[in-house]
Amino acid sequence: MSCCTNTLNLGCFRFVDAVTVIDSIADDTYTLTFESGVTNHVITYTLTGGPGPLTYTDAGVLQPGYTYVVNVTDSNGDAVTDTVDAVVYNCWKFTYKTETV
Repeated sequence: MSCCTNTLNLGCFRFVDAVTVIDSIADDTYTLTFESGVTNHVITYTLTGGPGPLTYTDAGVLQPGYTYVVNVTDSNGDAVTDTVDAVVYNCWKFTYKTETV
């Protein structure tokens, strides 16, 4: 996983909820790399998306109760960024909860 220079905290989600990582992307194939500091394991997930939001929906791959940091690369291996309120983010963080959030 590449180094995170700015990480956007997406908050908490119920384990069954989809997580929108980026609001708007181009049509391409993306690799999402999830890392949990608690378990020290890395999960790589590839999906095709766009144009529109990049949304992770496969709750069966990640574990409830953990916080994940994810970075995204495109089909060329280039890091994907998103700008929110004039800040450029190259990583996103969220927590999957087993209870209602």
